[in-house]
Amino acid sequence: MTERTRSGQPSRDRRSRRRWFTIFLVLGLLIVIPEIGLRLVTLFAPPSAELQAFREIGDAYPALDELVHDRNALRFDYHDYYLYAPRETTSGTISISGYFGARNTPSSAEGHDVQEVIWAFGGSTLQNLEAVDELTLANQVVRELNARGVPSRLHNFAVRGFQTSLELTRFQDLLGRVPESERPTTVIFYHGFQDARDGYVFGAGRLPSDVSSQLRDMIERDLARLLVHSGSQWLSRYSILWRRLAGQRIQRLLHPDVRPDNSDRNLAATVETYVVNVRAARGICEAFGIRCLFLLQPLLVTRSPISSFEEQVLARMDPVAVQFTRDFYARVTASLSGAPDFHDLSGFYDASEEAVFFDSAHTSPTAGVPIGEEIAKRILDARTAGRPPSQR
Repeated sequence: MTERTRSGQPSRDRRSRRRWFTIFLVLGLLIVIPEIGLRLVTLFAPPSAELQAFREIGDAYPALDELVHDRNALRFDYHDYYLYAPRETTSGTISISGYFGARNTPSSAEGHDVQEVIWAFGGSTLQNLEAVDELTLANQVVRELNARGVPSRLHNFAVRGFQTSLELTRFQDLLGRVPESERPTTVIFYHGFQDARDGYVFGAGRLPSDVSSQLRDMIERDLARLLVHSGSQWLSRYSILWRRLAGQRIQRLLHPDVRPDNSDRNLAATVETYVVNVRAARGICEAFGIRCLFLLQPLLVTRSPISSFEEQVLARMDPVAVQFTRDFYARVTASLSGAPDFHDLSGFYDASEEAVFFDSAHTSPTAGVPIGEEIAKRILDARTAGRPPSQR
């Protein structure tokens, strides 16, 4: 059939093609225009309350914008047993080494004269993505030790979202993977916040509900759920429209949140999980001749008095979660106080008049300096008080 009939009118095939072209064009515009609009709205939208608070508390810090960019660009790799760790990367503010995803500590000593090899485990507060490499809490520890005549090297194995159960698992796994000559002389565990938070939100000793739900789908080979989840996540990566209209709903449908539990039973179980993990890590340290320090970290809700800036932050927090965390800290301290390797640092910033916290646990870009120096002194005191780790 020709493109036009003898009367000069367009043929049926050509009219059909035009009709389909129009339909696809309209559908494309219905998708593209809202997508462009949402991207523009997102581009000019005000930052989240947490990011806004971080920018306010770190306003005088010159590398703040670069630090925020590099923190958001961080990616993670899968690891057996402890699930994930940061991917090796180097930027102007944050560097992750290829040594099992440890964050770099530029002040670490090198060479054969190193007296202390320190492994540090914790969550996001020790990973300290709010500070450049030189100002992290972990780097201040090793810098202070070197300044006091104890050449030291520190590997910061902290990972965002880790609580004591994952820290313990990672500690055990690394002990078996590294050569004997690379095992640590000292291990520090800096924690408290993530255990209390996860215990309240997900239940004592449990992984985040979305993580455990996804792992269950994979282990039980629920291929339909995996396919829907993977497809939705892929689309959400490239489309804000999909993420807003469908992606978040699909995520909640497949992996629903659990209801927070502030019952005394759950609180007691959360404390018991923490205490058992500390005792288990202590036993491993004793078996391998390693010096261990368990540091109960400071939080906004354990600080008194707090600044006017921090009062605004506290007012935005869930009061039930705040009380659960305070009760958790009180019971943990009662259970472990008196042990020479347990250090309650929950009130460390009480004497400071400056604003320290921009959320429940994370601090300004320079707040890691004084507490890192304090932890170094605790390590030196432990070296003086007890015999050095056995030769391995």
